[in-house]
Amino acid sequence: MITRSQMALAVPLCALLAAVGCSRGAAHGARQTAAVIQPEPREAASDSLRALRGEYDQLNVSDGRLAPGAARLRGRPVGIASYDGDGNGYARGLRRVRWETGETVRYGINLYLPVGFRNRVQGQVDLMRWDNWPERGDNADWGGIAIWGGDRRARLLRFNRGADEDVLLGPFDLPEGRWFRLTVVQRLGGERGASEVFLDGRKVGRSVAPTTYGRRIVRVRYGLVAVDSSRQRRPLHLAFAAPSGR
Repeated sequence: MITRSQMALAVPLCALLAAVGCSRGAAHGARQTAAVIQPEPREAASDSLRALRGEYDQLNVSDGRLAPGAARLRGRPVGIASYDGDGNGYARGLRRVRWETGETVRYGINLYLPVGFRNRVQGQVDLMRWDNWPERGDNADWGGIAIWGGDRRARLLRFNRGADEDVLLGPFDLPEGRWFRLTVVQRLGGERGASEVFLDGRKVGRSVAPTTYGRRIVRVRYGLVAVDSSRQRRPLHLAFAAPSGR
């Protein structure tokens, strides 16, 4: 039986697939994005999933779905992340890192938010987030870019289970209906931290607030990394791909 949330997801998801060149009309969809996306010959689903696994160490899916796009973005495999609005769900790619306090790190992602994405956000939705969960478990730290449900605007954050969420930079708006590149540069640390956020290479802002809690970071995740399961009941979907030269 098709649920109401699945029906609500079907039409906008088809529009997203067309826009990012993930249907038989991939080339036409690419032209609509002003040549930002460069389509390649259509791949079988199994090949596309292998390409995604080659780009990220693993794929995480729970109550959400991560599907491969048929086209690539500047040679990078595209992932389509979907959440049907029923319970706690996520669909995300994962990159393993080993970042220590005092280092300056750079992480980023290409994103495609379909038109109306922000209006569908009801609770916090994390789009790009680092953490040290594999080493710290319930005592882990997190940080990255999220959209808040109140004003539907993005912020650079840091937080853990023992502290309130700290806003390092923002709020700022993310575009819809086109591909864009979101990049964060941070000097890791509690006292000497610094952050800069770039949107399509243009600096959104800078902060000298503490960026971490002084402990090693071991992974970064992208896509629909997390949703507020107590509030998010509307379906969500987006496309993402790793930027070239990351």
